[in-house]
Amino acid sequence: MDGLFTAGPGGPRLGDLVFWIGTPVIFLGALGLNFLRSLGASILRRRFITQHGFTPCSDQTKNTAARLMRLPGDPQTRLAILQPVETMIGRASVTLLTLHRRGASGIHRDARLLLLRLPGQDFPPSLFCLRPGERERRSPWQRLQSAAFQLTGDRPDDLVPLESHRLLRSAGLLSAWGPRGAHLHTVIDPLLLEELLALGSQGVRIIRCQGEDCALEIPIGFDGDLEELWPSLVRIVRLSDDADPRRAAQAS
Repeated sequence: MDGLFTAGPGGPRLGDLVFWIGTPVIFLGALGLNFLRSLGASILRRRFITQHGFTPCSDQTKNTAARLMRLPGDPQTRLAILQPVETMIGRASVTLLTLHRRGASGIHRDARLLLLRLPGQDFPPSLFCLRPGERERRSPWQRLQSAAFQLTGDRPDDLVPLESHRLLRSAGLLSAWGPRGAHLHTVIDPLLLEELLALGSQGVRIIRCQGEDCALEIPIGFDGDLEELWPSLVRIVRLSDDADPRRAAQAS
């Protein structure tokens, strides 16, 4: 019976055979699974782009990069923008792109990013790290990805933490940063902020706002469906219009 499991002197053992055969099989299986996930995400992205009227806007890449650099973050960060497309929701523009960041420390962070321009808003510089949704909290790997993505975020030196840990937790936040003396519900209209913070359940991990711009960052590799985000984007635009003092003045 022993001859079934071991070879003669110097021959291969069963454990060695399992290792040398099993390891490549597991590796190739992981590669195949990753390829299928990437293919599925690409198909969903193309469908989303087509359904909501996005058009290529590579000619605006320099302007898009300048808008992103004005948002709170490390000014020494280098950005690379890939596959930018743009559409409109009412007066607001929505730019979808893939963003590669490289900080001064050399750390790379890749994200799918939605850049909103909300006319009439004047956000103070602010940055929010959102708590993951229930689906991600059930996955140890996605919890680890989310924590790593946020811990390596380039936070600006001129912003300070907002509010207490208990209040942040109740609002669905891991951390919030803004100007000195500001409070969580004064940096952004409370109803608009509530809608933005709800995006944590849909894969958004970091939100950066300043002026009329608001950037929503989703780490590459998360399984979030962009289609699930669209109703939230529409609500955010409508709430922004309602909070625009110029629109209110025109209505009166």
